[in-house]
Order: sequence, then structure tokens, then C-alpha cells
Amino acid sequence: MVGGEGVNYSFGLPSSGIGASRLMLGVAALIAAGCAAQLPQLQRRDGLSTSLGTFAIEYSDPDSSALAAIAQAVESAAPPIGRWGKLRSSVKIEVLPSHELLEQAVNRPGYDWLRAWARYDEVFIQSPRSWGFIGPTQGEINELLTHELAHCMMYQQSSDPLNWSEKEFPLWFREGMASYTAGQGYRWPNVEQLARFLETHPKDDPIAHADALYKEQSDIVYSAAHHAFVYLVQRYGEAGVRDILHAMRPGPSFSEAFLKVANVRADDFIEEFRRSLLRRGFQSPARAQSDSGAR
Repeated sequence: MVGGEGVNYSFGLPSSGIGASRLMLGVAALIAAGCAAQLPQLQRRDGLSTSLGTFAIEYSDPDSSALAAIAQAVESAAPPIGRWGKLRSSVKIEVLPSHELLEQAVNRPGYDWLRAWARYDEVFIQSPRSWGFIGPTQGEINELLTHELAHCMMYQQSSDPLNWSEKEFPLWFREGMASYTAGQGYRWPNVEQLARFLETHPKDDPIAHADALYKEQSDIVYSAAHHAFVYLVQRYGEAGVRDILHAMRPGPSFSEAFLKVANVRADDFIEEFRRSLLRRGFQSPARAQSDSGAR
């Protein structure tokens, strides 16, 4: 079965830092090959064409009221995601009526903050009408789908439908790219908080051992991913990110493509990022967050 990560959200509540409440909501991205559980029958299907590519939105009758918000979110995602290219395959967005059905579909029981999940050409999303007493704003739905569709773009720019899950993207890159694209840096602990975490938790590495921290301390994991990706963009530019993705298309893994484009091993780059954090030599600029996508 597949694995995945989530991004904490606090709809209608103040943002929290490290150790966020499990009331926080989230988005998720696929990290490995696998199969989803049997989905419920979704009776409706609408097509949507944007400058980014084509989409098919599948939903059940009770979720007809959510269709306009989801379509608007897809439209709003086109400019920030378009910086990486165009989708090479149509994407199917499946609107699931409940959180329980989402957990079943992606085999993630007990992830009460999960709200969406992405593959090469498919996104599962829990219907916004079932997100709790305080529902999301349109901006929050926009942000969620921008994050998820950034994953689809990353996979499609780097591979094909058969081999995308074998590229071995590290969590910091795949989630950093999605967070950067969706403009989510404001949600996570800042670089000073991240540096202090590294100093006070020497055995808890949110980059090298992110999977071990992910479920309980996802805020710090996403902080590390976001700021590492910003550091990458500052060093090589967005063109360098595109070059890494394109270098993977003929077959190389992420680590091979990174070395070819950046002329440094990905692990060495991350170690340099870590050292820069600890000596307070790297500050993620506000502009890198505010300019990186629609909020």
C-alpha cells in the first residue's frame, strides 16, 4: 500500500507552532507506489480545462455544492504551478464524502488531520462540506489544491505513469516544492525556531529522519522541507529545480539528477543547509514565501 505525509491547517483558528493540536487539518502527498482501497461510487463527473492542463472532477450528488469551490481552486492553482511547466497527463480529482472514506482510500487510518492525497495523475480530496464546524475559506481550498497539484506536476515533469514512484524523491524536496509553490512558509516554524529545534533535539532530525517525526511533529518536518527548498531556489533558481526534474525523465533517480545539475550530492547540499541554519547564516526571506504562490 501507499504512504504519505500531511500538512497541518487551522481553519478559523490561530496558527500554532511545533506540537500543533490534532485539531489541525491537512493535505497529503503520495510517496511510494501502491494501491488505494475500493472507492465509493461517485455518480457525477465534470471536465475542466485550464492553462495548466485538463482535469476531471468526480463527486457524489451531496457534494455538488462543493464543485464550484474546487473548480475555482484548480483555476487559481494554474499560475503558481505553471512556473514548473504544464501537466503532461490529465488529472482526476475525486471528491470523497467523508474523512473515513479518505483514510480508507489512501490506507492512512488514524490521520484525523488528513484532507487530501496526490499521485501522478490523481488527487483524492475530502469534501470541504465535511471538514468540521468551521469550514474552509475559498483561499484555504485554493492553497490545499495548489499544494497537491504541485505534487502531480513534480511527478509528471520528472517521469511517466509507470516509473514516477521509483524516482526516490526525498521528503524535503517533494514537500518543500509543494509548500513553496502553495506559499505555505508562513504556516511553519521560522528558520530560527527550526535551528533551535536542531540544537535542542540532536537525535530528532526533521530532514534525514523525517518519517519518524512526521505523524506527531509534522510542523517541524514541513518547516525543514520548506526552508531547505527555499535554500535550493536561492542557490540554483527555479530554473535549476526544473533542470533537476527534467534530468530525471530519461531514467535517473533524484540523487543522480541532483548531482548532475547541481554538481554536488543532495546529501551534501542538505548538510550545508543544516550548517548554515545552525550558524544563523541562512534566513528564509519573507519574499521567498509571499512570492511563491497564491495564499
